[in-house]
Amino acid sequence: MHNKAAGAVYQASRLEQDETGLAAVEFALILPIMLVLLLGMIEITSGFSTNRKVTMATRSLSDLVSQGTTTNDTDIQAVFVVGGYVLQPYAAAPLTATISQIRIDANKNATVVWSKSATFSGTGQSVAATVTKSAYTAGQSITVPVALQTAPSYPTFLIRSEVKYTYTPTIGYLIKDSIQMSQDTYTRPRQSGCVVYTGIYPTCT
Repeated sequence: MHNKAAGAVYQASRLEQDETGLAAVEFALILPIMLVLLLGMIEITSGFSTNRKVTMATRSLSDLVSQGTTTNDTDIQAVFVVGGYVLQPYAAAPLTATISQIRIDANKNATVVWSKSATFSGTGQSVAATVTKSAYTAGQSITVPVALQTAPSYPTFLIRSEVKYTYTPTIGYLIKDSIQMSQDTYTRPRQSGCVVYTGIYPTCT
């Protein structure tokens, strides 16, 4: 009887000290938490990266137009296409954009003189832009940041670009719904007082 009791105590002692499989159990407990953190990091990083691309595309649109002295439907479509390519490797299809020229008079009243919008399709090396009617009309009043209303002489002009992008998470684990991203930026014409739009706004008046 004594030997059986001693044996049982010995076996219990061995079981208490046996750590075989402990690492596997700990890993199994930690794995779900690690996966949640990993998927969350992927979704958040992708969202920030997409938003950065949207900002770059917005700046590219106004910057390209402001470098010229004139533009037309063909040129403006090409500019929109460039904006779509800036979004790579993300699809351009959820993107919409608007480029407008704004006139500010001596009383600091800002009005639209011309405006064009575009929708996009494709991805990678096959981005296409379709120029559409803008929500802004010629002569429409528009709000401009106060800091941009001041100029050495009037009228003064601004090129405004606006971009909207519907970001849909790739995994959709933590962020389940689509996020609407939007940016706008202003640049001043660099080569002349304004950017003439052939057939729409022929002179800088």
